[in-house]
Amino acid sequence: MSGSFDPYYIWLAIPPGEQPPDHYRLLGLSRFEANEEVIRIAADRQTFHLQTFRRGEHGELAERLIGEVAAAKDCLLDAKQKAAYDAELRGEARTEPYIRPTERLDETKAVMPKKPAASPKPAAPPSAPAKPAEPAQETPFGEYVLLARISKGGTGDLYKAKHKTMGRMVAIKVLSKELAKSPDRVARFHRKCQILAKLRHPNLVEAFDAGERDGKHYLIMEFIDGQTLWQVVKEDGPLPPQDVIRHMKQAAAGLGYAHSKGVYHRNLKPSNLMVDWNGHLKVIGLGLARAELDDENLDITQPGQAMGTVDYMAPEQAVDAHGADHRADIYGLGCVLCTLLTGQPPYPVKNPTQKFLAHRQAPIPSLFELRPEVPLPLDTLFRKMLAKKPGERPQSMAEVVAALEIC
Repeated sequence: MSGSFDPYYIWLAIPPGEQPPDHYRLLGLSRFEANEEVIRIAADRQTFHLQTFRRGEHGELAERLIGEVAAAKDCLLDAKQKAAYDAELRGEARTEPYIRPTERLDETKAVMPKKPAASPKPAAPPSAPAKPAEPAQETPFGEYVLLARISKGGTGDLYKAKHKTMGRMVAIKVLSKELAKSPDRVARFHRKCQILAKLRHPNLVEAFDAGERDGKHYLIMEFIDGQTLWQVVKEDGPLPPQDVIRHMKQAAAGLGYAHSKGVYHRNLKPSNLMVDWNGHLKVIGLGLARAELDDENLDITQPGQAMGTVDYMAPEQAVDAHGADHRADIYGLGCVLCTLLTGQPPYPVKNPTQKFLAHRQAPIPSLFELRPEVPLPLDTLFRKMLAKKPGERPQSMAEVVAALEIC
């Protein structure tokens, strides 16, 4: 970040010269948008995004911008106010950015120098939020154009891309060159593609296509514009119980559908739950999924092989991933629930061996004791989800959803 902090630019990506010329720009809408549902969704999206900064260093600024968004929403959803406001916009050619006077951000608070300037200098434009490194030029990839690399992992790179004709944004996973040399790893990659192709649910990331091009094996998936729950917790700390309950209901619904298709996730963690700016959750990271089907075996692991993340791994999964079933996902989701509410997994020890032993032997912690505002029914559900024996846990994600409804 440069020497100043500009909340419109840093948080809402509104360039300095466009901050914000009107309510529509503030909500990220085209001018004179008439669809009330579109306006409502846009305002809720901006509010949700700004709420992620309320507990940070600039919490007061976030509250002020939330107030501006609320005022813009109220104006545009009231027919008389909107008509008068639209008439004002059509009749004026503004040379200065428009900010509602009663809710103008105080300039001394909106721009906060990080260090005292040694001498007066022209203000440099604020830098944008950190983004994945983009290619120097857009890279063609069949019917798509690669726009930016989202992440680089052990199995390959994930790119943000756009379809040349349809303009649809997608995510493309490309298997690494090293793994592409191994027929076994290529086969596993395509088995993963087969697993994802069988799943279509609002709370699961959707796979569109897969194949091989010029020796590159790829999977094309839905692009989600948002944050993982791990990013949210890192930025804001533990989440309000009502938000956690909402997220867990969506995750459990998606996982319950996957289980009904014979697919188990086996690598649940906050970084594999992604929330878009409308608060809609998608389960991602099904790369370790196991599928049990009548006519084919799409298991990616081998018997006796432990896979997953230790902090969120069920005791039986640590011993034999092949033998673990859908109830290991219920255990993992319970561990995620703990992290979202407390900021740490249920057994926050550093040594991996100690983690394994804690999941097998240590007493189940009480969320209520760690955070008294947690509803007791939610604490009860958490303790059931983390039962050491699979038979003592809820036996389906539908049971988990029903219990969350009570919470």
